Amino acid sequence: MTQSTIQVVVLDNPPVNALSRTLRRHIRDAIDAANADPDVLGVVLSGNARAFSGGADIAEFGSRDMQSEPDLNALIAKIESNPKPVVAALTGLCLGGGLELALGCAARTAHPDAQLAFPEVKLGLLPGAGGTQRLPRAIGAALSARMITSGSFHKAREFQGTALLQSLDDDPLEAAKLLALQLAQGQISVPRLRDLPLSTTETADACAILDNPELRNAPKAALEAIAIGARLGFERGLDAEAHLFRELHDSAESIALRYAFFAERKAGKLEGEKPESSAIKSVGIVGSGTMGRGIAISTLKSGLPVTLIDTGTPALDAARTMIARALTRDVEKGRILQNAADQALGMLRTELDLAALGNVDLVIEAVYEDMSTKKQIFARLDQVCRPDCLLASNTSMLDINEIASATRNPARVLGLHFFSPAHVMKLVEVVEGARTSRKTLATALAFARKIGKVAVIAGVTHGFIGNRMLEAYLDRAFIMVEEGVSPYRIDQALEAWGMAMGPFHMLDLAGNDVSYQVRSTRRKIFPGTDIAPLEQLLYEAERFGQKTGKGWYDYSEQHPKGTASRAVESMLAQHRADRKRAIRDYDDHEIVSTLIGALATEGRHIVAEGFARSEEDVDVVYLYGYGFPRHRGGPMHHARMNGLLEAAIPSLSRKPSCP
Repeated sequence: MTQSTIQVVVLDNPPVNALSRTLRRHIRDAIDAANADPDVLGVVLSGNARAFSGGADIAEFGSRDMQSEPDLNALIAKIESNPKPVVAALTGLCLGGGLELALGCAARTAHPDAQLAFPEVKLGLLPGAGGTQRLPRAIGAALSARMITSGSFHKAREFQGTALLQSLDDDPLEAAKLLALQLAQGQISVPRLRDLPLSTTETADACAILDNPELRNAPKAALEAIAIGARLGFERGLDAEAHLFRELHDSAESIALRYAFFAERKAGKLEGEKPESSAIKSVGIVGSGTMGRGIAISTLKSGLPVTLIDTGTPALDAARTMIARALTRDVEKGRILQNAADQALGMLRTELDLAALGNVDLVIEAVYEDMSTKKQIFARLDQVCRPDCLLASNTSMLDINEIASATRNPARVLGLHFFSPAHVMKLVEVVEGARTSRKTLATALAFARKIGKVAVIAGVTHGFIGNRMLEAYLDRAFIMVEEGVSPYRIDQALEAWGMAMGPFHMLDLAGNDVSYQVRSTRRKIFPGTDIAPLEQLLYEAERFGQKTGKGWYDYSEQHPKGTASRAVESMLAQHRADRKRAIRDYDDHEIVSTLIGALATEGRHIVAEGFARSEEDVDVVYLYGYGFPRHRGGPMHHARMNGLLEAAIPSLSRKPSCP
């Protein structure tokens, strides 16, 4: 076979060959040129080791470029009816529109480890270029329905023996060339996917979950398109898919999900000239409690050695045991392989003396929230660590500038506020002190990405971004309770709306004793701030939350998620009478609007004061750190879209910065 027999068309649009207008035209023109050349018998579409194609260019959504000729549907139709066979050679990522492009080809070959997926549902969309019609005909309705409605990734080897792939090969490009030649010369015949039958019975079974009232818009629409295609045929299925795609594209849910997608991509990027960052090759962690262990697990799993410091051997032994258990659970759940877990645990070193951190690249302090203790630790780290070692505090509230004042070089000091449990939660607030250098900041951001976290840059204000907003949210929730609204109704309204937890469930999980201490500290820092004293009632009654079996809720083995407490309701009734607070009623919509409005108003203050770089960053904090529903986009996005910022009651806790 000569090079001129089969024309190879390479998709080239870094980083993942997104199907932009320019790339679509390149593919069309290359196929036209191949058709015009009598020496060319067929065409192979190929990507690179990283990706065949990551799908549609999301940056084009809503723009004229998305519909410019040839749009993806027109390109696929051209390929499907092309007089010379077009074969796809799949490597790396083959996602969304990229997979639809491949499904429209005459045949497909793939590397066994190529990753195939339809992730559109995560943007509130369905595959809009025939994916809901061709995939079920290739692999069956049941697997297609699960794949499209979940957005899950699958290795190509899983589709061996289906009409999706004609071959698996470690060199899919060469295999695709041979396949194209065999098709062109009539040695083999492969039916078009659109012409394959689709079982209406199997499809009906696969789409039975359409009756589930909790099914979100995009999965529901995808199942509807699959069902219509099975019942009425391929062309009617395509028409239904296109109609449903347009409806979803303009929906509030998809707009919010696409906004969240781009907000995450922008987060943690330095503006202007980017300084060179230092490579973090080893990490020290001071404090082996819950946070220290969680940070250690994330760091070890990323391949970095960790030196864990505590004041006693029993604490360190307990930490090693807990870290080993967490890694074992990851193996059992298929998240990592056993040899990776063994290697990670082998990189853990435990020590009693801070002097053991003399040669690490980064130290993260994760002891309890006491300024005096933290300053003592940082003063000692300043003496024992290398001058180029970064010093970070995991504080969730305290002033990084004051902590940095205990060192001779505040330029290397910053905050790395992980969220609990630190090995599960993806968010890290990277807190930039007044004298933190840009190189320190860039290095910390690169470290966060290295260990799989989503980083957001925050300034030094009490509570940084997330917890400062949380205080305003809780203040408003407490006043609402004083006005006569049940805390249980508030939780129910917010959880039904999409929050992972309502405020009172969240307080019980975190510990009402911890929250009481935080708010007591806030009263000292900001005297005169109006803080409803409801938590003091629970603190004095020793209702500390889930850990004590009673908080805002009562907990038992039969009711681990808690039930409404008559004791709390009695305390609240007496408290309202003592405070003589005016009683008013809220419906569920008002509960949600008032609390999300208070949250967003505080977020806007934080951005205006320069402690967050953008409202998008604020939304990323709440999406990844506080269980805010992704399909709402984030508190700032939701408030803007629904006019809540103008209607919100002014923040009760706002102060410009730590004194």
